[in-house]
Amino acid sequence: MVENKIYKTLDQELILKEFWESVSEINGVYNNRERRNIIYKHSMFMCARELTSLSLSSIGKLLNKDHATVLHAIRNHSINYLQDGQYRDVYDQMYAQLEQRMDKFNSDVSDVIERRLNNMDADVYRTTMISMYKKKIEKQKKAHEMQMDALKKETSILRKQLKISRDREVSLNKECLRLKALL
Repeated sequence: MVENKIYKTLDQELILKEFWESVSEINGVYNNRERRNIIYKHSMFMCARELTSLSLSSIGKLLNKDHATVLHAIRNHSINYLQDGQYRDVYDQMYAQLEQRMDKFNSDVSDVIERRLNNMDADVYRTTMISMYKKKIEKQKKAHEMQMDALKKETSILRKQLKISRDREVSLNKECLRLKALL
């Protein structure tokens, strides 16, 4: 059982490494402190943490960073997701792509395990599957809630800007009428 976990971890590391190489090559991400590059790196850290069973150190090693950098990205994810549209777009795109790869990987692993455990008790299998799907639904629910919070915040900002614009319009109309009366 421990051996399977080690292989699964190594496979996840290889999948993440290949994924990061393709993302960084396609999007021109470099190893510097430009905001754009940091957004990609932090998105990658968060996606890796949510979609794999790797440790913070293992995730950090993929991008030549330490566990503290990964932890920093994870702690700031909610704020970045709510307040930064560019971060939100990059994260959502990376999450969807990596989720597809990890789902295929997990499906392949599940197929191998299922073939090995054909004699497994149906109730145990059903319970395991129910538990797995409940976790997946909870993750989707959390992601949906974060998206809704981001949209609510954006709507609030737009309402404030609209009110400011309307107030400015009234003020300018009054000023125009005053200037017209002077002429």
